[in-house]
Amino acid sequence: MAGDPLAARLAEIAVAPDAERHRLRQRCVETFAADARYRGDERFARVWLALAAASPDPGAVFDAMARHRVGESLALVWVARAFVAEKAKKFAEADALFARGLEMKAAPQDLLVKRRREFERRMRRHWLNQQQAPPEPPTPPRVVDEDATATATQVLALHKATAQPFAIFDEAPAPASSFAIFDDDAGGVADEQAAAAGGDRAVAAPAALAARF
Repeated sequence: MAGDPLAARLAEIAVAPDAERHRLRQRCVETFAADARYRGDERFARVWLALAAASPDPGAVFDAMARHRVGESLALVWVARAFVAEKAKKFAEADALFARGLEMKAAPQDLLVKRRREFERRMRRHWLNQQQAPPEPPTPPRVVDEDATATATQVLALHKATAQPFAIFDEAPAPASSFAIFDDDAGGVADEQAAAAGGDRAVAAPAALAARF
């Protein structure tokens, strides 16, 4: 263990209660992100992927991995990234990620080649279904309600004239990133209470993502 400090962190995560694992994984990646010994270590990559699977924005985790060059030699990482892109219907991005993984000679190559073939089969079915889908019926012409139009015009005029803006016309502030811990300018570990509060949030991706590996 003395020559492999990551092993001790992984053992700690393995026995921790579920509610604590997210925070411990965050601490783990922060501790070893800059450690060149673990860039190509599948154990370390899986810690990052677990965070990505539990995040509402897995792309933020993948971007941090790329900045630190974590997992770029592992087929597992490229497959995971392509899978998330495909689920978001970013098909061109998913294809580019498979191509990039092959270009990087990520190992094992047979896993990457197999998953790419499966992806290509799904894309062929997708485009075939798109071509066979019946055309949508034409949209009926809208009937303009003059009273409603006048009311909307009055509301907009009132919105411009009043000092207190209407909330419905103003964009809601963007939520704070749950992965500030991974930003280069974050300045250290994110608040533990915030991390613990977000630890149980998960999107539909985790189970599906884990099933792919």
